Amino acid sequence: MESSTKITISGFPGSGKTTVARLLSERTGLRYVSTGQLQREIAAARGMSTLQLNGASESDEAIDKEIDARTLRIGKSEAGIVFDSRLAWRILPRAIKVFITCSAKTAGERVQSANRKDEQYANTIEAASGLKHRFELESSRFRAKYAARLDNLRNFDLVVDSSILAAGTIVDEIHTATSDSDLGEGAVRVVLSPRQIYPLGDIRTVPMRAIEEYRSAKSLDQWKSGPLDPLKVVRVAESWFAIENHVHLAHMLDLDRAAIPCVCVGVDDDVIRHRLTARQFVLDQGSPSVSYDWEEAFGYSSMEPAEEVYSRLNPGVSSLLA
Repeated sequence: MESSTKITISGFPGSGKTTVARLLSERTGLRYVSTGQLQREIAAARGMSTLQLNGASESDEAIDKEIDARTLRIGKSEAGIVFDSRLAWRILPRAIKVFITCSAKTAGERVQSANRKDEQYANTIEAASGLKHRFELESSRFRAKYAARLDNLRNFDLVVDSSILAAGTIVDEIHTATSDSDLGEGAVRVVLSPRQIYPLGDIRTVPMRAIEEYRSAKSLDQWKSGPLDPLKVVRVAESWFAIENHVHLAHMLDLDRAAIPCVCVGVDDDVIRHRLTARQFVLDQGSPSVSYDWEEAFGYSSMEPAEEVYSRLNPGVSSLLA
C-alpha cells in the first residue's frame, strides 16, 4: 500500500469500523483521523461536550459545515490517511471508500458487551433495535442534508461484513483490495465469511468428486490464502445468498477459509435475472432445508438459523443498492 493512499472507513453502528480503522492505520503507517476527533476539537473550542455539540448540530448547520471543511482540508493536505467517518467518503471522492456492515444482532451484542456510557440498553435485543434505528435516523439526516445515502452500497469501493470476520482478517482483506486496479469498477465488491453465505443450490448437486476436481486447479496453499475469483451473491433481508458456482462455495467451506471475495449483484427487490428480483430468486431457488443440508455436509453452523433468515424474506424492505 502506497504511503499516499487515502482510505475512508464508514459503517453500521457496532460493526467495529473504529477498531478496523485504527488497526489498518497501525499496519500501514497511514495516519488515523476520525470525525470523533474533529468533533472533540470543535466542542472544546466552543466550551461544550461532544454530546452537547451533537445536540447543537441539529439546529446549527455551521457545526456540520466546519466538520466537513476540516475533513476536506485534511484530505487535501495529508499524504496518506485512514479516515474513520460516516461521511468522509462523500467529501473525499478520490479516497478508497470502505463500508463495514454486520447484522443488527451482532452489533447489539458487541455494544452491549462493551458497556459504553453513551450507549446503554436493557438487553441485546434492545441494543440491536436501537442501533438499527440510530442508523436509519443518521441515513435520513444525511440524505436530507447532503443528498447522500449511507445505506447505498454502490457508494463504496469495498463492503466487508464483520458479523463473523475478525478485525485482523478484515484489515488483511482491505490491504489486499487496495492493490486491485479494478476496485470500484462494476458490481459492488464484498468480503464475506463463507459461513455467512446461504447456498441456493442443493448439496446433492455438489459431490465431493466435483470439489476435488475443482481443487486440483491450484495448490492447497493458493486456495487457502491466495487470490480468488469472486463469488456472485445477493443480499436479501440483511442476509447474503450465493446465486451460482456452489462448487466454489463448497470448496471454501471444506477448506474453512476465513474470508472470500464476492460481488453483490442485487439487493432485496432489485431485478437480477429472468425478471426475478433478488428476493424472488432466493425464495424460488432456496429454502431452510437446503441450508441445513449444507451445514450437515460440512459440519458448521450458519451465523443465524436459516429458518429465521427465510422468515424475514418479506416485501417492503428498501434496497441498499437503490
